[in-house]
Amino acid sequence: MGNWERNLSFTRSLKDVLASDRDLGYRIITVLPRSFDQDEIMVHEEDSSLEVGITKTRYKKIFIEVHELWVEYLQSKQSDHGVFLKDKQFALLDLYDMTLGFLITTNENHSIFLLHESVLWQLHTKSEEPQAFLSQEFEVITSYITSRLQRVNKSSSLWHLIKQVSLVHIFDQLMQGDLERIGLYRILIRRTLKSCQLHTTNYYASGFLNWCIRVNFLLQISPSISDEIKQAINGLQDELRSMLTSITRSSVADMSMWLSLNVCCWERYGSGSETLDYIIFEYNTLAENLRKRALKVMNFPYVEQHVDLSISSSSWNCIRSQLEWLLSIHCTHLGPYDSIFTFAAKSSKLKELLDLLISFQKNIGVAAGGYQGGTVATQVTKDAFRAVIEKLQTKYKAS
Repeated sequence: MGNWERNLSFTRSLKDVLASDRDLGYRIITVLPRSFDQDEIMVHEEDSSLEVGITKTRYKKIFIEVHELWVEYLQSKQSDHGVFLKDKQFALLDLYDMTLGFLITTNENHSIFLLHESVLWQLHTKSEEPQAFLSQEFEVITSYITSRLQRVNKSSSLWHLIKQVSLVHIFDQLMQGDLERIGLYRILIRRTLKSCQLHTTNYYASGFLNWCIRVNFLLQISPSISDEIKQAINGLQDELRSMLTSITRSSVADMSMWLSLNVCCWERYGSGSETLDYIIFEYNTLAENLRKRALKVMNFPYVEQHVDLSISSSSWNCIRSQLEWLLSIHCTHLGPYDSIFTFAAKSSKLKELLDLLISFQKNIGVAAGGYQGGTVATQVTKDAFRAVIEKLQTKYKAS
């Protein structure tokens, strides 16, 4: 590999662990306290999850080695006889690993992200096994989003990179009829949700999830997509709705997850013609930029403009069940209700939800368990709950 291999040994050892062939749902990276004196990477596998522990000392060594190489690279760019000009293929591999080290140790360095994207797609197009190479990239960067490092997990640039990789590695393959990509897509969705659970109110993660949900809907209404793939995506949407329902009930105040659940349930109303057109435009813009890097990816397939926008029975049952649950626990957070009613206001279902509010309002005096601890609701809780219902009635009756 050349003189630089030993200089990136810490970065490459982490990459090897994350890109291993284990059939795992998650790889969760944790930087361990200074009290751990072991310098090796520690791994523990349990329930399809691999815990990856790195000491602060080792984490710092990754930071130092990639920064030193970055300085050397900048200097070599200014020199006609720089080491990176002698062997371009080795240089690309060195730069690739260097940028991977940066992505896990440094937050939002745009120069590094741009360099990583450039090197990634150059190596991909030159590789004898491009899908295998991209699979390695997929495993590493989706391990980054399931790390316990908040500044990495909530990096907008990292999520944009994942969107690009997903377009090439998953969506474009689905459009070409590769049904097996559904399994990889399921892994991506679950890792995104794990990212949301590890770091609440992660709007970058939920924004990516919402984009996936709307792309799913577009694929389901595209006449050029096979029935098998449409059916598989529909099943994945059902799984996603179920998982989001569970997450919102365990973290009531996380509005990013309530928003994603409602996008999933109200996908047709949340994807009116303007939104649909924007998602297609964004997708095709990404595809065009990737084609400029010599990647052979398609634009989004033709989509019927006149489609059934009625909410499905399973989605409606989920929405109604969520509202009933919020009312039954006397939830006093206005946000979850608002997320439901904002979408419902666009539909004929609004009156049914308002009637449900009125029905519960009549029974506020009946003691009910609060969602914190399951104790009998206090008078203060009842008053706050009553105020929430009145606000909702006033706001949405007017609409």
